[in-house]
Amino acid sequence: MTEQTSVTRDESEQIKTLLASAARYTETANAGLGRLEAAQQRSQFQIDQLTLLIDQLTLRVDQLLEAQRKTEQRFEAFMFASQRLMTGHAERLNKLEGISERLEGIPSCLVRQEGRGE
Repeated sequence: MTEQTSVTRDESEQIKTLLASAARYTETANAGLGRLEAAQQRSQFQIDQLTLLIDQLTLRVDQLLEAQRKTEQRFEAFMFASQRLMTGHAERLNKLEGISERLEGIPSCLVRQEGRGE
């Protein structure tokens, strides 16, 4: 009976050692799992922040594209108005040049008429 008791005590000691080892392993694994969960939470927070930043940047890009479109429209309108004004000024300049040429001819015509009249 002592042999059975001594074997049982040896086995009991081995079981205690194994249980203690398993408990240490479990504590280590739980600590590792806790660190992993904390890292996952930090990663998720960073992902959320990046998503928010991307949304803000997308909104800003959309605003810039709209501003660019409006600027292009204004530029085209300005160019059209400028061309129209330049064409109008060119037409007026041609008319004024014609009037000026006719006015330059009046004194010589008057001089000729005066010369005939005398």
